[in-house]
Amino acid sequence: MAATTSSSEIQSETSDLPDWMVPINNRLATIKKWRKGSSIHRVPNQLRKVDEEAYSPRIVSIGPFHSSTTKDRDHLLAMDELKLLYTVYLVHRTTDGKKFLCQCGKAIFKLADARVRPSYAEDIKLERGELAEIMLVDGCFILELFFRYRNGSAVPVEDPILHNDWMVRDLRHDLALLENQIPFLILQDLFENIVRSLDEENKLINRYSVTDLALYFFDLNQEAIKKSCSQDASHVLDLLHHSYVLMLESEGSNPTHDHRVPVGGDPTARDARYIEELKRKYLSSPWTVIAFMAAFAGLFLTALQTYYAARSEGA
Repeated sequence: MAATTSSSEIQSETSDLPDWMVPINNRLATIKKWRKGSSIHRVPNQLRKVDEEAYSPRIVSIGPFHSSTTKDRDHLLAMDELKLLYTVYLVHRTTDGKKFLCQCGKAIFKLADARVRPSYAEDIKLERGELAEIMLVDGCFILELFFRYRNGSAVPVEDPILHNDWMVRDLRHDLALLENQIPFLILQDLFENIVRSLDEENKLINRYSVTDLALYFFDLNQEAIKKSCSQDASHVLDLLHHSYVLMLESEGSNPTHDHRVPVGGDPTARDARYIEELKRKYLSSPWTVIAFMAAFAGLFLTALQTYYAARSEGA
C-alpha cells in the first residue's frame, strides 16, 4: 500500500477485499497519522511512573493538557483565578482594553485550528473557541508575569505571586514542563498587539522582546545568549533548551573536550564542585554558617582532647 494512502482511501477499498480483511481495513481507516510539526507532547508513562511530580504542574496549568477539562487538578484551581487577574492587569496596560482584548481574541481564534492545534502531538478535544480561550488567558498571564518580574521593585505590594518566593520557584518549574506549554507564536502575537496598544506609563516595555523577558524570568539574562538565541522557538521550554545549549557552548563545553577528560573526571572541576556544594549546604545563611562552625569546633576540641589524653598516658 502506498505511503500516501489516506484513511478515507483505505475505507473506500473494502469492495475488493475478502470478508476476513474488512475488520482490519476498518481499524486501519481509524488510525490517524503522526502530526507533522507537533512540538508539545505527553510525557511517556515509563518516565512519569518514575516520578509523577516531576512532570506535573505544581500550581498552574498552561495549555490544554492540564486545563479545567482534565481530572485531578484541584490543586490548580486557585491559580486559575490569578491567571484571570493577571489578564486584567495586562489589559489595563493598554489605552483601550476592550479593543485590545477583542483584537487579540480574533487573532488567536484564527490561529486556533490552523497553527495551535497542530502544535500538540495528540488530538485536543476542545471546540475552537475553547482552545482559543485557553491560549488567550494563558498567554496574557505569562506575559504579565514576565512584565512584572522584569520591573522588579515596581511590583505592587499586593501582588499575589511575585512577593512569594516559593510561588516564583514553582512557576519556573511549571512553565518549563513539556506538557505545560502553549505555542510561542501565541506569546509573540499577543506581545506585538500589546506593544501597539500600550499607554504612556507602560512604554518602557517596548525595550524588550518576549525572548528577553522569558530569559530574564529564568535567570538566563546573558547578552551572548540573547543575541544568539533563535526567535523561532516552538514554546518556552524550547527557548530554554536552545539557551542552555548556547550557554554551554559559550563556556567552552563540547564533546571533544569531554573525551579528553580522564576517567574519574577533571580533578580541578571536581574540587570546585565540592567547594560549591559546601557553600550551598553549609554556608548559604548566617545560621548554617554558625552551625557549621560549631560542628567544626566540636570536632577540633574532640581531636585535641584525644591528643592530650594520649600524651598524658604516654607520660
